[in-house]
Amino acid sequence: MTSPPENPLLPAPLTDQARIDRDLDRALRTLSFAFDMYSVNKEPVVLRSVELAMLLRDLGYGRDVQVAGMLHDLLKHTMYPLHDIAHDFGDEVSVLIMANTLDPAIEDATEQYEEAFPRCVAWGESAAVIMAATLLQETVGLEAAGMAKPRRFLALSKPLIGDQSIWKRLFDRVEALSRAYSTPQPKALSSGEQGNLEHKEQA
Repeated sequence: MTSPPENPLLPAPLTDQARIDRDLDRALRTLSFAFDMYSVNKEPVVLRSVELAMLLRDLGYGRDVQVAGMLHDLLKHTMYPLHDIAHDFGDEVSVLIMANTLDPAIEDATEQYEEAFPRCVAWGESAAVIMAATLLQETVGLEAAGMAKPRRFLALSKPLIGDQSIWKRLFDRVEALSRAYSTPQPKALSSGEQGNLEHKEQA
């Protein structure tokens, strides 16, 4: 006996990823609304937040990590109420966002992350994964002076997430940048040396 055909008038049941994608869509609308209403930040935060969530999605992390990754910058750049996040997306998402938010009362940037990283790691694996993904994004255009920040997080988080792909990606990126910065750069030619070189090439 065959099973009865599905009723075409009823919506198809959502897969787990479809449910997560629906929540990510809601998170994106929340993010866009919050920046329209509350933020004066002109950086492409919304685009970076989407990229971060998609990275976490591609790496196979669950719904709470993906949604919190999408919204991780909300408290930093806007006055959007945390209780609204908890109401719309659940307490776990709001906790993960709190764990990844730097303390605005600390003015010194180094002191900020020295306080934030141990706190983030203490909240557990999911919080640390989001921070690792955030730092991976920040390595784009990172200068030599900024290398201490991701190195500090890598050292603190290794016992917790050191076997995960996101930690390894961050580690590999930092090591590659370190090698690039330690490679001696070619000496710049003086105007006289440049002229002599051009003369030799023409000869």
